[in-house]
Amino acid sequence: MSFPVLPSPKSLIAVALVMNRSHEDGPSFVFHYPPKVSSFDDQEEQSAADDLIIERLSQPEEEALGAGGHQKSKSRQWSRDEVLEPDTGNEMPWETFAGFPTRDLASILTPKRSFHKSLFHLSLDPIHCISCPTHVPETGTWRGIKRSKKKKAKGMGTGPSVASATLTNRQDESLSPKSRAEVIEPLNLGADGKADGDEAKGKEPAESNGGEGDDEDESRKQRPSCTDAAAHNDDNNNNNNNNNNNNNNNNNDGNDDDDDDNDNEDTAKNNEAEKPSLMAMFNLVFFLLPEKGETNELVQTIYDHVLKKTTKVLKYSQQKSDFVWQESCKILALKEKGREMKTPMEDLWTDILNASSLAAAIRELYSAVSTNRIATLQLLTDAGPLAPSVQIPFPSFVSVLPPENAVEQQGIWLTTAHTIAKADDEIEGNDAGTEEHDNMAKTFGLLLLGSDKKIIAELQTETDPTTMAMIEFVRLTAQPTITFQQMADTHRLTISQVRRFARHFIFWRRGIAIPPLFSRDTYIASPNMCPSRLPRASLEWQRQFPMAPPLPYFLSLLSTSPRPWKHYCPSKNLRPEYLKMLAWLMRGAWVTQLCTFAYVIVWPEIIYEVAYNKEAEELRAARELSEQTEARANAAAMSSSSSSSSSPSSSRSSSPPAPVSPTFDRSAPQIGRPIHGAAAALVAARNNMRPSLSASSSTVLPRSNRSAALSHAAHAHMHAHATADQKAEIARLLRTAALEKREAAEKQTAHARKTPPTATAHPSRNEAPHLRDIQPHIILDAKKATGDEALYLDAIKRRFAAENPQTADAWQRFVKYFNGYYALERVFLHEEMRRKEAWSHITEMSEYLLCVRHW
Repeated sequence: MSFPVLPSPKSLIAVALVMNRSHEDGPSFVFHYPPKVSSFDDQEEQSAADDLIIERLSQPEEEALGAGGHQKSKSRQWSRDEVLEPDTGNEMPWETFAGFPTRDLASILTPKRSFHKSLFHLSLDPIHCISCPTHVPETGTWRGIKRSKKKKAKGMGTGPSVASATLTNRQDESLSPKSRAEVIEPLNLGADGKADGDEAKGKEPAESNGGEGDDEDESRKQRPSCTDAAAHNDDNNNNNNNNNNNNNNNNNDGNDDDDDDNDNEDTAKNNEAEKPSLMAMFNLVFFLLPEKGETNELVQTIYDHVLKKTTKVLKYSQQKSDFVWQESCKILALKEKGREMKTPMEDLWTDILNASSLAAAIRELYSAVSTNRIATLQLLTDAGPLAPSVQIPFPSFVSVLPPENAVEQQGIWLTTAHTIAKADDEIEGNDAGTEEHDNMAKTFGLLLLGSDKKIIAELQTETDPTTMAMIEFVRLTAQPTITFQQMADTHRLTISQVRRFARHFIFWRRGIAIPPLFSRDTYIASPNMCPSRLPRASLEWQRQFPMAPPLPYFLSLLSTSPRPWKHYCPSKNLRPEYLKMLAWLMRGAWVTQLCTFAYVIVWPEIIYEVAYNKEAEELRAARELSEQTEARANAAAMSSSSSSSSSPSSSRSSSPPAPVSPTFDRSAPQIGRPIHGAAAALVAARNNMRPSLSASSSTVLPRSNRSAALSHAAHAHMHAHATADQKAEIARLLRTAALEKREAAEKQTAHARKTPPTATAHPSRNEAPHLRDIQPHIILDAKKATGDEALYLDAIKRRFAAENPQTADAWQRFVKYFNGYYALERVFLHEEMRRKEAWSHITEMSEYLLCVRHW
């Protein structure tokens, strides 16, 4: 498994929010974090200055100096800011980002609607900007228009209509738990879901250029600015509160008055929703500085796992409460106030982070993603607080020892157990991966990375049935000695439920999928342990296990000759405690399991036996083919002779031939049918070669002699009646048959001289002379064996069947695990057998297994 490309403080330089307003103010670079991002041209300028010094030092003195001995004048090297943006004394430090003016960045980071909800990748060499632009729906408003139900006619009853209208209003005001789960749950589970489809999916409407310019200018003048909009929102909130108080005081009015009030409120809300939104789009931008060759992977990783999901949350909050617009106005107002007050940038950013939950969320997003942590965003919206979490999945294991300079990969569990069963790739209902999922369920358990009591305490804050089921699951997984299948069978859970809960804990870094811990398995000190964590880990080890040896000494014991874990335990009574110690060491990646992997090795004795039997079968097939070729040649000769002899007689006689008897003796000439030439000779030869009917007669000629006699008789009379083409064809067939017969005879003679194969008790020790030139053969994947490799496996099975039929049956089932991927320590879990029985069969097969040991 190759380690994925993850963001770091060097590759992720900033996160920013940009928005575009509907009126003349245009785009704005709202906020970015961290506050100060220096220009990346400094290094290039320093390198250019060094090159200039070296060039001057390498020049001769008369070239470097002028005629009067003075240095030649050089043109001034203007920087980008000096050329494009002359210093007017009014610019603030937050109006420049990475050497670029923020107003220019805001213009190029607000793309058109064609990039709506898709990856927008802009390269400002060497910086890469990626985002997922979100535009207002084509209706012009973020909020959906609520349609109230029409009142029923009088006399039809008002009770049901009032109840249904109240229920509808409550459902419209806020999301139901199910709807909220549909928005937030994909973020928590890491699923890739599309954004809400409340806006139209058509293309960007064409812009009209004629007849509407004056109206647009007039509408722009009537639209308020960002500051006015914030004040207007406050006034609306106060008015709404006053209206609510008045409505509460007038609660005793009649039903008709209540219906009118509700209709008026719905109408006011619809009118407010139908107003064009002041914000046309917003864009959350990640600024990257990736290493060479890592750009595409890093961009796709951040977009899939962080950017797309965070943008979806911001869009949801904007639709419900204009959260993004209100927070953006608040931030811009604070920045304008800081300009007036000449506030230092650090103090201003502190005030913004304290005042705006959106700015604090951007800071958390940058800090967590750059350090590979889970980002928990706290969004204080008017509709209620939101706390979504996003992260880039961090690998819980590595299968290859990382290089020494890869410090970020140290302290990760080193194993190849996930090579076949991949927990991260499992998909519910995927038939193609059913076998792999079954293997994972049978051979993996869950090891919690934290205290089970702490996890249960966090889950007990909610009392829904799903949370209660997860709490019960945590109590079960506190024992990492059982598999998922055993959990499901013992506690009446379905395997899909167990896998779903396990995947949830693994994704949120609360657990890892490991093979169950057994005291008979072998564990060693991990080569990928992080030595820098040892002092702190030693104190934690001593606190949790006061009776255990010190952690450095215990790790030194595990670094000696590998032994099963039970050998380190002083007595059987302490084995449960030592298994807890083993689980603690596995959490910190201090130890790893030493597993045994096997390949099928075919010894020269088996190879010689298969080759000998294969050659005998080929000789038998060649002999049969030669006889068939000779028979075809004889048939061709007989056909040509009979046709050529019957042709002249038919031309000389015009009378029809005499009728032929339906029953006749094949050994005698047919009645009324003359026999001439080669046909007569063939009949005579056949009569001479017919065996005697007596039982005591033994004068039967061999088959080859009969064929030779028939061929000779046919060949003797062929030239009298056959044509030239027929003669050539028959001669070719006879030559081919003779050649094949001669080659078959030579091969048969050589085969007869070989030593017949003999089965021995230990083929690996057979040093017979005829086996010296044959090298052993290793089958890399016995499950996919074909050709000679399949014959080798069948020959080995026949050896086992002659000695022990049960071992032969086990060989047929176990052979698929002998490919270097499946650990022999987990074969009994795959086959649902007793551990002792499985190892007994493997021991009997050890003569034909080549074993290697690694993590």
